Amino acid sequence: MRTFIAAGVAALVCTACFGPPVSTPATRVTQESPIFVPPPANKVDILFMVDNSLSMDAMQAELRARFGSFLSVFDGLAANGIYPDLHIGVVTSDYGAGDKAKAGGCDASPGGQRGLLQAIGGAASGCSGPSGAPFIKYAYSDTGPTDNLPSGQSLAETFTCMATVGSRGCGFEHQLESVYAALTNVSENAGFLRDDAILAVVFVTNEDDGSAPPTAKIYEDDVALGGTHGAYDTFRQTRYGIACGSPLAEPPYAASMGPLVGCEPAPDLAGEMIGEEYDVSRYTTLFTQPKKRGGIKRDPMQQVILVGLDGPAMPVEVVTVRASSGSGVPPDVGYVNCSPVDGTSCVVRVQHVCQNAVQPAFFADPGVRLHSVITSAMNNVEASICGDDITRAPDFSGVLQKVADAIGRSLRPACVPALLSDSEHPDCVVEDVTVDDNGNDQITEIPRCDLAMGRFPCWRIEDKAACKDLSPQSLGVTIDRNGMDPPADAAQRVFCSTVAN
Repeated sequence: MRTFIAAGVAALVCTACFGPPVSTPATRVTQESPIFVPPPANKVDILFMVDNSLSMDAMQAELRARFGSFLSVFDGLAANGIYPDLHIGVVTSDYGAGDKAKAGGCDASPGGQRGLLQAIGGAASGCSGPSGAPFIKYAYSDTGPTDNLPSGQSLAETFTCMATVGSRGCGFEHQLESVYAALTNVSENAGFLRDDAILAVVFVTNEDDGSAPPTAKIYEDDVALGGTHGAYDTFRQTRYGIACGSPLAEPPYAASMGPLVGCEPAPDLAGEMIGEEYDVSRYTTLFTQPKKRGGIKRDPMQQVILVGLDGPAMPVEVVTVRASSGSGVPPDVGYVNCSPVDGTSCVVRVQHVCQNAVQPAFFADPGVRLHSVITSAMNNVEASICGDDITRAPDFSGVLQKVADAIGRSLRPACVPALLSDSEHPDCVVEDVTVDDNGNDQITEIPRCDLAMGRFPCWRIEDKAACKDLSPQSLGVTIDRNGMDPPADAAQRVFCSTVAN
């Protein structure tokens, strides 16, 4: 049974008017705790999407400088006998835009770097990329790592070489589409994505996603032709990528005079310009649905981790600002408002959602579309690219360590995360789940070993040293298949009744 019932308080009926008061027993509340089953051989594929448009130099440098914090978590796992097998790749936000080539670094879509893994970043020099593949292979073991690093170059140095992507990419960023292409391009990015590995995608960007079909007209430079899309600049990503209010409408092409309400990724509304970018369901399906329902993974609940090091989703405000200010080029200190009566040239912009006071080069626009996709995944991490505290210099160490910790938890044995409600007779549900050709779940429940009377597979709760830091009782779930492999394409679901805090 999937639902566990909280233990209630027994009702006491008074049968006499005299007698000592009876104390009420404390309520004990139980909960259903999901337990994650690690992938075979601790395989993890980590894809960094690094925005390479104008204004990203400072934020890229901070990412590279703090990569050691990320790696230290995996070093710690290996020191404790858990050996991650890593693939690490880098793609950029440059995918071209629209159906015609443009000035300013934007080719027709698909163009630019097209979601191809970057063995050597576009601004890197004096370094080498990984050997034999456009991504890092680094597998820890008890005898030391095996890898494809260039001779004399460390893991961190090789990542730095890959992630030095520069800031000359297309300003109409296609962060989501670049990742989509990277993960579905099985020929040019062959070998990076492994079916039985955890997939972690880390978006490092200071603007929202603007992914649109190659036929989209919103990215044509149509101003001289009397086009209706407004000035040819990056506000188009916002104007046609999100919708706000009730009923939903595109953001105004003028100052909104305060934050807009109810902003979300624009739906595809026939006959209206909103929705000209890809509906985000293209990406949420990829990350949250099993393969037979259009996803990238057999078991997305346990195999996908999405990370946003970007701008918060709110507030969203449209402003008119002086064209000579707020260019987005460091050391930009913010927009200067204006109106046509000032006698100056004004442009429409989405107001920065954050800007670091100590290092103004760290700023971001609201990430409405990105936030929607990232939070669709059960396992997700979000942090502001402006820094945790905008009154202090940004430090990406903390968020990178959180990401590595999230991956690391997925590599630990199937640990019970809270006190079992009954440790002598654990109440757990363990299942093999497959998806049939019609997209329907097929569930096979696995019995407890001491009740299965020699039948396999079965499950048991047992002490696990590797669960010491993740389980208050150092307990984990073992699925005993008597040496046999699990069914092909099967996901494992484990839930146990535990005591709620």
